[in-house]
Amino acid sequence: MGQVATVKTVLTYGQALGSLLLAGCPPSALHMVAAQSAVETAAWKSMHNWNFGNVTPSPAQVAAGIPWMNQGLSAMKFISFSDPISGAKAMMGWIQSRGLLSYAEQGDLSGYVGRLQAGCYLGCVGNTDPVRGVAISQQDYDNYRAGISSWMAKLSSVTPVPPPFVSSPKLDVLLAVGAAATVAGVLFASRLRERLGLLS
Repeated sequence: MGQVATVKTVLTYGQALGSLLLAGCPPSALHMVAAQSAVETAAWKSMHNWNFGNVTPSPAQVAAGIPWMNQGLSAMKFISFSDPISGAKAMMGWIQSRGLLSYAEQGDLSGYVGRLQAGCYLGCVGNTDPVRGVAISQQDYDNYRAGISSWMAKLSSVTPVPPPFVSSPKLDVLLAVGAAATVAGVLFASRLRERLGLLS
């Protein structure tokens, strides 16, 4: 398929949290993961093609024809997703593959951002960002951590709700995850069922 149109895909805070839970994000990690997504997407107001974390494709994925889009950065491609849960799953996969999830589950933001920095997520400190043409500094990572921290506080009182296009089979997956996780997950699953008229 290759390049596709870049389309803005906006979510409310609650829908974004709901998408991440349905994608398998542990409730204990939810606010940190969602906060990073909020920083990456301007609080889901500037998210495109359901890409929660500005996930980029590998060269092999591009060669295989994975749908991708451009977000105004000529040198970069971003994966395009067909729905919010698929985009949230991709972000979760990215986080898990880089050993970040345990930090989020423990509420260790310094460790989380430290791991991002060790992997040169924003670029390696001291190197020049080829897109922006400016040197990467420790301040970039300090600012990124501050942004995530701020969003964690803002999202702590938000109630997760179903994202657009949710279907009941996905709810069954959430129920299995939520019931095994925390009371918050169970309550969320119950709210989803109630909102969708699935409770008797």
